[in-house]
Amino acid sequence: NERALIQSGYAQVYWKAAQERIAGGSITGQTIEDLINAVENAEIAALNDPRLADPYLVLAQISEADRGSSQLTLLLPEEDRLLAESQLELFETDRRLRDAIDILDEALLVDQLSNNTRLLIEKGKVAFGRGNFGEAGYQAYLALFVDPTIEEAYRLAILSSLAQNKPGDAVMQANTYTF
Repeated sequence: NERALIQSGYAQVYWKAAQERIAGGSITGQTIEDLINAVENAEIAALNDPRLADPYLVLAQISEADRGSSQLTLLLPEEDRLLAESQLELFETDRRLRDAIDILDEALLVDQLSNNTRLLIEKGKVAFGRGNFGEAGYQAYLALFVDPTIEEAYRLAILSSLAQNKPGDAVMQANTYTF
């Protein structure tokens, strides 16, 4: 665990040094070396303890910092450049999904909308899209509690059960829907 902490620290130091050079308008070989060192140290830290560092996040941050000019990402090895671009897309998608959850949560706080099944199902779909299958199933359960005739809520409940590797629960949901 100590090794992971140390490597995570190195990754942060290299990343900060590169950011300072970029902010100063100095994109040199040393900047690229710092960026590569940040990614490599984050990878080592993640191997030892995945909670401490995410090399893909570092790559996404590099791509985000370089969005306008492409000077940095073009100098990275092709494999790292492709990872940076794909991870940035994933992070942006996840950010949009988190924003959608926040908006739906705010809407569900309104008394008149608190039992709106369309909002509950939509929140479940967004949670499912983020890979939070338990939350998706719970939102389907809430929607079915409010109105047990909603076909879309049954589908969401069945899909979330299957995604959680609970085929028995999915069968029970399907039987309840059929009934």
